[in-house]
Parts: sequence; structure tokens; C-alpha cells
Amino acid sequence: GPMDLGDIEDIGGRISIVCPWHGYSFNLEDGSSPTGLQQQMYTVRVLEGKIYVNTSSELITSSSQGVEQEEKAKDAVQPAIVAQDSDSLCDWAVRILMTSDPHEKVRLTHEVQERWTAGDIKEVGSCTPPSQPHRQEGLTVLEPGKIKRGKAGTKASRVSVLHSLANIEQWAIDLSWDVIARFSHIQIGEGSTYLPRDFFTDFVKVAADEAKVQ
Repeated sequence: GPMDLGDIEDIGGRISIVCPWHGYSFNLEDGSSPTGLQQQMYTVRVLEGKIYVNTSSELITSSSQGVEQEEKAKDAVQPAIVAQDSDSLCDWAVRILMTSDPHEKVRLTHEVQERWTAGDIKEVGSCTPPSQPHRQEGLTVLEPGKIKRGKAGTKASRVSVLHSLANIEQWAIDLSWDVIARFSHIQIGEGSTYLPRDFFTDFVKVAADEAKVQ
């Protein structure tokens, strides 16, 4: 969730921040949580009234060449693993991610939300999402700075705004389903329990909310 909107509280003598979406608390000193989740920590310094944050990650242990190869591997679209006959939430998430037509993606999103809310889809399931959501063939992808926006109030400007909005919302839909699929197998806590159903319900709601704009 958006941790920048979380409340800072004293929980059991530990100054913690509470996720506004899921209610999970994280210790501000080490990023640990009673749920077993772990937040990334960064070194912060205040010098002459300015705040400096060291964003380099200690989790990166590969050489620069290894990192470059890893980034290239990420760019390649990897196949998703999904059971065709399964009716789990996770498998539907992958199907939606693999749906290139935006109108069909929106339709499936609302259909799955209704079935999940009604209890027709009972299991979260476990699966592997594609490395990138599918898109229709023939699309030209432009960097934000290369989009011709036109003068404010003109037709070109309005078209550019609508195009950007549709693109942003489509990615937001895919991001929600990707989280559902990617975190479906995560286990937390001493008992190695899976994430609660409410976690996935929240992201189903987010996907459906983003789909309303389409």
C-alpha cells in the first residue's frame, strides 16, 4: 500500500508505520513486521537542513555485467504458467494479464471481481505471471518526452491527455492483477501461512476501480 500515507504509531514500544490499506505495521528502525514481511530500509542523513537518502540497495550483489544481463532478461517477455482448467483467482489474474485487448481486459476484470465477491471463485491459487502484460500488435510505444501534446486546449492536446489516461489506467489494472499472481505463493510468519484473503480482495477492488475509467 501507499506507506507515505500510513500512520506512525507506538506499537508495543516500537515506533512503527501502519499500512493504510492492509493494517500491517512495520518497525521504523529495521523495517520488520509482526506479519513476517520486511520493508526495504534506506540510510537517511540530514546535512545543513537538507535530507539525503541513500537509495543504493544492498540486495544487489551481482557485478555490473551480471546486472546488465539480468535487465536484458527482464526485458524479454517470459511465458506465464497457468492451469487452463483452473478457476482460481490467481489463474484468472494471469489470463487477464495475457489479454491484449483492453476492452476484453476490462470486461474480465469486472466479471472476476463479481465472482470473487460472490464467492464463486473460492481459491486464491498459485501461479507464475508473465514478465510483461500482453499488448495488441502494432502499437508504437513512445517515451513520455517524445509524445506530441500540442497546445493547451487544442484537439491534439485533448487527444494526448485521453491517450495518456487510458494507457495509465490499463497499466494500473495490470499492476493489480500482477500483484495478485506474483504474491499468491508468498508465505509469512512463523507458521508459514499464506497472505490473507483480504490482501487479494483489496487488489481485486483496485483493478475494478481502475477498470471503471476505461
